[in-house]
Amino acid sequence: MRPFVALLAFLCLCLFDGCRSQENDIHPPPPSLIPYRISQNWKVRWGYCTPSKQIAIKTGYEAAEPFDSLFQRAKVKKGGLWGYIDPQGKFLIPPQFKAIGAFRNGIAPACNKQGKWGFIDSLGNEVLACRFERLSEPNEAQQATALYRGQWGIIHRNGTWLLPPAFEATALCGEGLLAAKKKGQWFFYDAQGHLLSEESYRRIRQCRDGRIAVANIVNGEYRYGFAGKHGHLVIPLQFKEVHNFSEQLAAAQDAATGKWGFVDTTGQWHIPPRYEQVRDFKQGRASVQSNGYWGIINTQGQAVVEFLYTILGNFSEGLAPVQYQGRWGYITSQGANAIAFFEAEQAGAFSQGLAAVKHKGQWGYINRKGEWQIPPQYEEAAPFRHGLAKVRFQGNEGYIDAAGRQYWK
Repeated sequence: MRPFVALLAFLCLCLFDGCRSQENDIHPPPPSLIPYRISQNWKVRWGYCTPSKQIAIKTGYEAAEPFDSLFQRAKVKKGGLWGYIDPQGKFLIPPQFKAIGAFRNGIAPACNKQGKWGFIDSLGNEVLACRFERLSEPNEAQQATALYRGQWGIIHRNGTWLLPPAFEATALCGEGLLAAKKKGQWFFYDAQGHLLSEESYRRIRQCRDGRIAVANIVNGEYRYGFAGKHGHLVIPLQFKEVHNFSEQLAAAQDAATGKWGFVDTTGQWHIPPRYEQVRDFKQGRASVQSNGYWGIINTQGQAVVEFLYTILGNFSEGLAPVQYQGRWGYITSQGANAIAFFEAEQAGAFSQGLAAVKHKGQWGYINRKGEWQIPPQYEEAAPFRHGLAKVRFQGNEGYIDAAGRQYWK
């Protein structure tokens, strides 16, 4: 999936995100430097301009991303390779990498011209030599999964192998747990790479609340349960499907009825299985579907938002998009109608006081009153971030600000 399309898909993921402060509802001003696109003779070049569209950094890049407001740097592509520039357009990291991942704790995975991955620091120096076929982003402990000579292992940024490259796959499970797959079975290891248990599983998930969702084949079908941080099974393999634990509860699908409910950390039903679909608890509430309609329940299984909606989107800035009788609107976390229902094909979550809405095949943005702030005219439209949103217009990508100003020519 293309990164930009993935952003679009994120618009309508139905995850309950709770209310955020009204601080985020204010339209922030656009940043002092904005990626600016020029298209000429079928050739696209990027540079940076001021909010008044005065060119500040010449348009000589094949791609340009917004400046990081914290570190005052931006990722750009030149000659088919990626690097970073400062606000004066000088290279902090010369364009020398085929790909650069996200920086975390001062390091980022990067792929050199030869197609090998390693870790670099904020100046482009190799912290971990580029010698791997694949390398994940590091976790908080600065560990990463690495593919080396066709085998997977887990390595620390200092080059020490926690699990040697001798496995079919490896995973960072969170809460200090590592996992490795051998002959189709996953085993768990501690943070130092010591095997925790001889018990193994065909499928594993992330560790949450001290529990890891695991699965094996039972009577010809996958059945899910949960292992503890020691690797031993603590909740039997009895569910058709499960989610990770969230707020001490995990969504689980009853194998006999196919209905979803929620179990506690002992595996007992806390909320009986009676829903067609469910989403995880966040801030004491979860979106669930009953008889084809979505509503919201609390941790006691009581409905706090009625089952009225064919679609219930994620809450952001205190509002969630909902579809009711074929029309879209927005509700509060208490279920009150905040924006009257209107005709649209799709409606996204609010970000920085605006929500992307698709009307008659094109995307625009509405404000919290339900009025068009930016009329529908785009083929694709991502959420606002740092005062800018990425859109696709007439086949090309570019940036707009909250006033609808377009930064391209």
